[in-house]
Amino acid sequence: MPLLNIQVVIVGADPVGMLIAYNLARFGISCLLTEANLEKSQWPKLDFTNCRTMEIFRMMGIADECRAQHEFSLNSPDQLQSSPTRNNDGTQATEPGQRCSLTVLEAWLRTKCLDEPSIECRSGWKYVYHQETANQVDSSFVDADGNEHTVRSQYFVGADGGSSSVRKNCGIKMHGASLPGAMFLVHFRSKELSSLRPFGRFRNMFSPSPGWIIDQGEPDTFTAHMPLKSPNQDTSKINPFEWVYQIAGGAGDPFRFEIDEIIVTSAWCPDFAIAEHYITPVGKVILAGDACHCAPSHGAYGLNTGVEDALALSWRLSAILKGYGGPHLLPSYESEQRSTMMHRLAHLYEHAQAQAQRPELPLWETHGQSEFIANAVGGEALRTYVKEQLDEAGSEHQERGVELDTRFKSAIIYKPLPSSDILPPPWNPKKYTPSTYPGHRAPHVFLQDGTTSILDYLGPEFTLVSFTSSSDDEHTDCSQQANFFITLAQEMGVAILNSLVVNEDHVRGVWGTNFALVRADGHICWRGDQVPAREETRHVLRVVLGWEVCPGYIETSPGTDLDIFRNEFPGTATS
Repeated sequence: MPLLNIQVVIVGADPVGMLIAYNLARFGISCLLTEANLEKSQWPKLDFTNCRTMEIFRMMGIADECRAQHEFSLNSPDQLQSSPTRNNDGTQATEPGQRCSLTVLEAWLRTKCLDEPSIECRSGWKYVYHQETANQVDSSFVDADGNEHTVRSQYFVGADGGSSSVRKNCGIKMHGASLPGAMFLVHFRSKELSSLRPFGRFRNMFSPSPGWIIDQGEPDTFTAHMPLKSPNQDTSKINPFEWVYQIAGGAGDPFRFEIDEIIVTSAWCPDFAIAEHYITPVGKVILAGDACHCAPSHGAYGLNTGVEDALALSWRLSAILKGYGGPHLLPSYESEQRSTMMHRLAHLYEHAQAQAQRPELPLWETHGQSEFIANAVGGEALRTYVKEQLDEAGSEHQERGVELDTRFKSAIIYKPLPSSDILPPPWNPKKYTPSTYPGHRAPHVFLQDGTTSILDYLGPEFTLVSFTSSSDDEHTDCSQQANFFITLAQEMGVAILNSLVVNEDHVRGVWGTNFALVRADGHICWRGDQVPAREETRHVLRVVLGWEVCPGYIETSPGTDLDIFRNEFPGTATS
């Protein structure tokens, strides 16, 4: 077949791969999106897009369309959006999270990609190999009919999942481990179980069996999970119907109902793993999503971090391909995204260990069901104790600090020197504290109209946010400084830098600065009380665009005290 030339090739049309392609299209970059499979997967998948993902979708202009895909007739997202000024202190995201089956999400994103003329979609194309040079990547594919295709691109992205062939062909290893023990899941459909929900739809129904049932995003679809007696247990002897009934029955007798279909069954382990590198040494092949990190389902940080990967990578590739992005941009993708995921994996690991010690299980075994649910003083005391323990452990879906308080440290973040007395607020996994300290996510604050967020005015790439007042002198001075900054950026070839002048005291108070430069991913890369002189402003721009390294920045490998990340992850050896 003739050689196909294109700017970017993306292997893997899962949500991360599709979002990379869609974002590149937003930035005016053409790409080839390939997927080996012709049919959709039957496996149960994530069904929660967190508030940061929904905020990113809002930045992309697709949040409302995404929310329209969901199957849940719950009003909690509407309630969270109905009183935007209730907590308008910068501690919230622009959008609440949304339950939506990944199967539904994938189908919707596929339609979005197919409608984009700058995205060439190829289903049934199996990636075979690639050859990387300093200037290009030649890759080979075989389609469903056995025809071979060779593609030449400037950049090559592996978003082909946890068993990534791209990663293995690059010789990049994964480090991590599985939690001790193993689980067995049964993915099934049952109309009768759907009718047996007196409190409406749920996310997780925990059982002292021990096990739990997930109400998935698709109609009448559920997944039951329960630990195996040992990792080596023969799962071929498990009756999937009885497995579900045992979980539904709790500590009592199995609770039977009609199961219309067993979709799939599988044994699985909670895996924690991360790639030793996200980018090859040559710098033309990049990994994203599950191809470079593996997280268990609790907390839903696998896909949601992958959504962040997609935006972080696409705006960098766009800047480089348009000519204004420098050589430090792509290395900073690894510095920022890998350290963020390492931090989240360590947090998830600790949370998983805490949740594994569910307090009701030994109490249930010791006291029995009748005493546990009794109205007597003893039963009330048991239930109170369990509630206190569960409240202390907390929910993995209420980790606002983990979701929103991402603090990037890389060569392209222009930060104050270490001697500065201005420090970021303390980090708290449960709570997000708004800050425009360089590297932090720009805080969302609603403007005076009560419905428009300051983030809604950010441009698709870089935006200079300038705060002013009703004073004519201050407004003139602010505009002059902003125009100076923009003009200098244009002289350096950055014609896409937007200027936003804001006359809102409340927003200014939350942001705590007069000027802030915001990247395409919504993170602050520089701030100041005034625009500096010409040479310093030029230096700021060269740093944030990747042409120079921020003064005082030292590249370090993100570390962790967890032993699980010190060894090669089983099954990911290079081929």
